[in-house]
Amino acid sequence: MLLSLGAKVADAVRGAALPQPLRFALMVADLAMIGLVTPVALTLLGEMAKAAAPGDWMPGAAIALYVLVAAWLAVTSLRSLRRG
Repeated sequence: MLLSLGAKVADAVRGAALPQPLRFALMVADLAMIGLVTPVALTLLGEMAKAAAPGDWMPGAAIALYVLVAAWLAVTSLRSLRRG
């Protein structure tokens, strides 16, 4: 979503839309980044959860929030790809 967001900002600054094939490539790159970063992030968050003190709820909340945001970004990207 970062690349797509950058494209929207560029559209606003230039006053013209990027070509559709370029938007498609940016959306695919966003999905690839989500797919590559998620396993690493979940591994690091899992290690943080293992090291947490008993009863500490923050690591579990961080994992849940990360999964929720990553899923939302992926669904948003897929919906944009389908429209494009």
